[in-house]
Amino acid sequence: MVVLVGMEVAMVFCDGGCGGDDGGDVHCCDGEVVMVLKAMVVVMGMEVVMMVVVIVTVVVVMMVVTVVIVLLVVMVLLVMVVAMLMVVFKKCAVIMLVMSGWW
Repeated sequence: MVVLVGMEVAMVFCDGGCGGDDGGDVHCCDGEVVMVLKAMVVVMGMEVVMMVVVIVTVVVVMMVVTVVIVLLVVMVLLVMVVAMLMVVFKKCAVIMLVMSGWW
């Protein structure tokens, strides 16, 4: 859309300044101003697109990294809880075995 608007603006400038006897402030019949406007608008459009792509990529990467970190923390906590429960239950089982005379 930015590029199309820029081309329309360039065409309007070309139509407005193509008389040749209006002081010569817009030399547009040779096509330089139109090409410069189109090139500037294309570059600006590309910069906007690249900025949007970079911002979206950074946001997606940050979200993925955050999800991975959260999952890793949850997994570590689960492993720790399971290990603690196993240790506690082992101690309880050993104590119960010792108390009951099975050992």
